[in-house]
Amino acid sequence: MDLDKALKALQKIADQGKKTGDDVAGGMKKGEESSKSFGAELGNLMKAQMGLSAIKATAQAIAGEFRETTTYIMQTAKEFQGLRKSMQEVATLKGSPNTNVFTLAEARKAQGFNLTPQEFRDFQAEFQNYAGAQIGGPNGKLTEDQGEQYAGRVAAMMKASGIAPAVGAELAGSLLEQAKGPQDVEALMKKLGTTFQVLEKGRVPLSRALPQMSQIMGHGIGPEEAATMFSIAAPASPGREGIAVEAGLRAIEEMKNKGTGAEFGVTRGMGQYESVKAFAENINARKQAMVAGGMTEQMALDELTALLAERGVAANVRERRGLVAGFGRRGVELGGFKRYEQIAAESPADLEAQRQARFEASAQGKQDKIDAAQGVANAEIAKRRQIAEIELTKGGRFEKVPFQERAVAGIGSATGLTGDLRTAQNNRQVIARARAERGEATSLRDEAMSRSLSLTDELLGELIGLQKKNNELVEQAAKGTGKPIPVSETPRPAGRQ
Repeated sequence: MDLDKALKALQKIADQGKKTGDDVAGGMKKGEESSKSFGAELGNLMKAQMGLSAIKATAQAIAGEFRETTTYIMQTAKEFQGLRKSMQEVATLKGSPNTNVFTLAEARKAQGFNLTPQEFRDFQAEFQNYAGAQIGGPNGKLTEDQGEQYAGRVAAMMKASGIAPAVGAELAGSLLEQAKGPQDVEALMKKLGTTFQVLEKGRVPLSRALPQMSQIMGHGIGPEEAATMFSIAAPASPGREGIAVEAGLRAIEEMKNKGTGAEFGVTRGMGQYESVKAFAENINARKQAMVAGGMTEQMALDELTALLAERGVAANVRERRGLVAGFGRRGVELGGFKRYEQIAAESPADLEAQRQARFEASAQGKQDKIDAAQGVANAEIAKRRQIAEIELTKGGRFEKVPFQERAVAGIGSATGLTGDLRTAQNNRQVIARARAERGEATSLRDEAMSRSLSLTDELLGELIGLQKKNNELVEQAAKGTGKPIPVSETPRPAGRQ
């Protein structure tokens, strides 16, 4: 393309729209605040009737920043596409179609809990696997709305504690699976908070401890009790804490089945946690008696091991380590049961609220809130761009391109702005749609901003925000709860901007 000819042609187009006057400068105040003021500069240059060569020079001076910002926006769009693709599992588990609307709705839910869309998606994918069948329907333990609240609050609590939200999904799902009948979200969160507090006081990192709770709970143990047993057994079986607890529980179950546990304080009809404590107290009492009789601790342990083998109780090494070294020594002798039971009893009722408030006040919490809001904004803009793409395709606009649009694309290519013709058309279409929603016509400022992908998205964010406020005012007025809708500006007729 002959750039000089294109510039001259564009000059003629600019001259035809020169009725802008002072309105152009007034409509560009925001753009004048930063180096992203290309739209304002373009309007000022047209107003002053300077040559388009000056426009080209101005554009080249800030093209570097535009390119950097454009790269970021394009990456964000790709991330939205990836998010929508990854949402397929969540959509399937929820029985919903995986559309842009669904993805955007999930992003908005995530923002409500200060989570990024990807964090909420990862949590939901895990949570729905464990709890999906427990939510909704006539026999659901939680309604759909309660399920959303429960999932979001658990994920937010994990994040506020410095843990990847998805790590807590299995425990949250297991709590719901184990519960009987309709449940209350507050009660579930209290149980989860107590379990969390007990594990946090133990020696095993929460990111490793939380996923092991569901296996222990599978033996008929409540979440708080499972956390207590896990924390007690941890020092005796480092790296294999959950395995040690499960081994001890299997030994208890075997004693009951065979009727060999009565000698050690375990009888049928006792709960699993109660049985473990009874066995541990019996073994510890025997050991203390042997030591008092003159044996060393090691001699006493050897005698107890031989006795258990003779009676056919806890013959497996793992079972014996869990019951004797873990619960007998650390649970009873060293006071593990009393300590962790006290921690559970003293767990604050507002643990969740405390964690959330502390996190939101932190620098990371404030940044995450911004990131969550940005995730929704990016999803909304990406959805609008896809709608514009469909409209342009159906209208054959990509094949029939007016000369002036080709000229604009030529200038963009030469200056480092939006040189891709298809992108430039998409920019104009999304801006036109956003303006139409507000009953407005597009302006020369809109035309100028459409030449940059980043400035177009900035303008879209602006217009979406204004339209959202208008919609809220309309809803309030319809309900009779709001004040009269203020007229902030007169709708702009075509050709006056």
